[in-house]
Amino acid sequence: MPKRKRTQTEESKDDEPVRRRRRLIQYDPSQICQELYDTIRYERTEDGRVLCEAFIRAPKRRNSADYYDVVTHPIDLLRVQQKIKTDEYDDVDHMTYDIELIINNAKTYYK
Repeated sequence: MPKRKRTQTEESKDDEPVRRRRRLIQYDPSQICQELYDTIRYERTEDGRVLCEAFIRAPKRRNSADYYDVVTHPIDLLRVQQKIKTDEYDDVDHMTYDIELIINNAKTYYK
């Protein structure tokens, strides 16, 4: 029995690439920020100390008035946590900016 030949319409269908829609995964920025915060907050050193202990709370004005003379935008991890809970972060980049600000404040003050 001879093989069946393709018609013109069948050939044109095979030449076109098949387009499939990708399923876009929706991420909740507040959930990602909370997971990132938890990772930073609860990370420990090899000897069991909390790694971010110095960043949890900014120094008090009464005890360290010079800190507020040197640092123009004081922020600490408690303020970041408050912003997460009140949904002040529109995306992860805003939280990343605040975390970098915490680190830069410490670098500036302890130079």
